[in-house]
Formats: sequence, C-alpha cells, structure tokens
Amino acid sequence: MNKVEVSVIVPIYNVSNFLPKCLQSIIEQSFKDIEIICINDGSTDNSLDILNSFARLDERIILINQPNQGVSKARNNGLAAAKGKFLLFIDGDDYIASDFIEKLHAKAVKTGADIVASNTVYDEGGQLIKNNFISKQTFKINKEILSSIEDKASFAKSVIASGKLYSSEFVRKYNLKFLEGCRFEDNEFSFLASVFAEKIALEKDAELYYVMHSGSLTANAFYTDTIFDFIKVFKEISAKVKELTAENLINPEYLDVFNAHMTNAFYNTFKSASETYKSEFQKQAVEILKNIDTNNKYFDSKTLKRYNKLMGISEPFWKKFAIFK
Repeated sequence: MNKVEVSVIVPIYNVSNFLPKCLQSIIEQSFKDIEIICINDGSTDNSLDILNSFARLDERIILINQPNQGVSKARNNGLAAAKGKFLLFIDGDDYIASDFIEKLHAKAVKTGADIVASNTVYDEGGQLIKNNFISKQTFKINKEILSSIEDKASFAKSVIASGKLYSSEFVRKYNLKFLEGCRFEDNEFSFLASVFAEKIALEKDAELYYVMHSGSLTANAFYTDTIFDFIKVFKEISAKVKELTAENLINPEYLDVFNAHMTNAFYNTFKSASETYKSEFQKQAVEILKNIDTNNKYFDSKTLKRYNKLMGISEPFWKKFAIFK
C-alpha cells in the first residue's frame, strides 16, 4: 500500500456547475503529497464526464463510482479507500484556497491535534462573507488549541465535517463513520469526533469557500420531509452517547453537553422549518427532550428558554418584565 500524507475525499452528486472549480482548487494546492478520492454518487448530470476529464490530467485522482446512495455512503466509501495519514472532506460544490492543505497540515504536525479546523467563507454568487454562522461557531473560543470539555462542547456546535483535517489513526481508532440513509449526516460524525479528540486545533488562516446555491442538499432540507432525518440523527447520537457513558468510555458530562447541543439544534431547525412540517417536527422533538436533565451548567438561560419554547412551557409572568431580570 503506497502511503500518502493527505487523503482528500470528495463526494459528488449532480454538481457539474461547481465541480471544475472544486477540483481545480484541490489539484493546484501548494501541498502536493495528496490523493484525491472522488466518489460519484450516481450523478445524472455530466459530473462523471468532468471527473474523467480531470482524472486524465492528474494521476492523484482516484475515481469511485457508486449507484446513488447518498453523501454518507459516498464519504464512507472514500474513507475505506483512503491511504493518507490525514483525512480531509471537501464537498463537490465547494472550493479551497491554494494553501489550504499546507496550512492545516502544518498546524496538525506542530500541535499533534486529532482535528484541525479551518475557517469557512460563504460564497453567495461570488460575494464572499467571512463573518458567518459557521465561522462564528468554529472560532467562538479564541484559542489555538481546544482540549477541555467546555471548549470542545463549544466546538461541537460546528457540525460540518468538511474543511477539517482529521488524523486517520484517530478516525480509525474510534471507528468514526457517517450515518447512512439520511440527511444531516455530519452531526453524528462531528459530535463524536469532538468528544473523542484529545486535542483540537484551529487554523483561521486556512479558508474553505462554502458555495451557497439553491440546489444544495442543505438549502432544501428544511422544506421537505427530510427534515425528520434531523430527529433520526439525534436519536442515534443520543443512544450512542448514553452507551459510551454507561460503559465509562467517555466522561458522563458529555451527556449534558449533548443534550444542550441537541436542544439548540432542535430549536434552530424548528425555526427554519417549513410551516408544513413545523408542528410534527416539534411533536417529535418534544418526545426526545422531555426525558433529558436540564439542571446543569450547559443549559444556560438562552438554551433553557429555547427548551421551554419547544416544550410549550410558558415563561413565568414576572420574567417578562426587565426590572425583574
């Protein structure tokens, strides 16, 4: 087996309008010791033609074809094929700065971190937005290295798996994989990775460009019945965290961390949901939330307020007046 330093895993489904820019940005990286594993997830546009064209130009590209089975299956197949010391996920409609991998790799070598997170820049029709939701979540704590439970609890809110450099040894040690057959698949992988990581490093100067467009899976997920995949994913994570806690494999405090994270995630999803699915989503969320313990430090006033709103618990009359707050 020929080892490489970094395996770049790119799941692809019907992104022909964005794929050339994505692949070009990876091929032109200043850091050259990479393999580029492209998984075509049964695309029906000309994404496969584009992939074949690029593969003829660069022997580092490894092409995997699969019937349409979803991004999780594509990423997991990429993981299985990866030979790199480090792993990096890039979505086929995004692109990266020319020194992106070089900066993440240098930080990983310098710090010995299990995960190195990059900065995310939104690209909205060519307009670049740096101070965005994902960036704020990732760099909420102004530190280079995160290792405490509190710091990792904050970092866990940055749920996207792409744009982060993972130690391959770390990912395989904890058998981290993406939950297949549903949307919002990043949540389980990212949360468990945050829990298991002994050290997480942040590299704000490495920029991933997250392309906002109407055809993206994320953009449409809140307006179809796939929004209930969010419930499915969090049920799965909840069961996993409880199991790990019961077996003393993780600090039991992480259950409180997860429950607070789940509450905020449910609330934000509920707020974004189409009116068609809002009521049913809230009903299913309540069934999960009604059994959790909110009496801990991770349920700050904002999170507790969101919990009460989802549960339909009215705010005490006196709290509505600022003089008593």
